[in-house]
Amino acid sequence: MKAGDLVRRVHNPKHIHLDVYHKDNVGIVVKLYTGTHKNQVKVKWTKPTWHDPNDGLSPEYAENLEVIVEGNYLEK
Repeated sequence: MKAGDLVRRVHNPKHIHLDVYHKDNVGIVVKLYTGTHKNQVKVKWTKPTWHDPNDGLSPEYAENLEVIVEGNYLEK
């Protein structure tokens, strides 16, 4: 997974959350290696369930996401 990838949530994520839009929600990975343990990515969702008020992005565990289309955007 890399910045610029188009993603969606997997159907049975390890980290349970309530996302009523999970079936038709897609997002773009914007940042890698975030979170306390640097094991999360930040995603800009079309229909965010929650987001970080500082940057408007949603922290997600990469294992809970599947790449739909690989992007060609390089993280800066």
